[in-house]
Amino acid sequence: MTSVAGHLQAQDFSDRYKSWYGCSPDMLFEAEIVTFIEDHKKHIATNIKRHARGASKLFIWTDCDREGENIGAEIRSVAGEANARLLDNRNVCRAKFSNIEQRHIIQAAQNPVALDEQQSNAVAARIELDLRIGACFTRMQTLTLKPMLQAIGEEVKVISYGSCQFPTLGFVVDRYFQVKNFIPETFWSIRVIHTKAKIK
Repeated sequence: MTSVAGHLQAQDFSDRYKSWYGCSPDMLFEAEIVTFIEDHKKHIATNIKRHARGASKLFIWTDCDREGENIGAEIRSVAGEANARLLDNRNVCRAKFSNIEQRHIIQAAQNPVALDEQQSNAVAARIELDLRIGACFTRMQTLTLKPMLQAIGEEVKVISYGSCQFPTLGFVVDRYFQVKNFIPETFWSIRVIHTKAKIK
């Protein structure tokens, strides 16, 4: 038994597309993406491989959500590099649990399921879209707007774009208007005090 710390793998564009001036931003929509393990996670991958070498089964206990499915698929991939048997889904199972009470853990251990490839693929697609869209629009905005802003004396390094920024901004704006437009209303509440043996 061993542990992980979130996603093991990361994605980035191949070296050809890393320079902001090396290609047009729109080329990032079709640019080659490489998957790798970042330096600060390599010791985790090495540990998984060490445990995987002599294993006949891989039992994954990641969070019970889409990210957990995708992290499980990453674990399977890394373990499979050391032990090809663990790439065979017949030798891989997953615990489904939503809390760590004893009854739930025992039930999850006794009723393993297969990794949900569709949920894992949904996360992989989201990660790729975040990378492609975020990098493309961040580069385009920065390269286009930075000279204009510098011309009026604004010091700008990067003008970031991220698909998650819009819904988050929406939550902030909604809350701002809720507070701004709040109209106080009179309300009543009931408070009951009971005394027994001189104790309230």
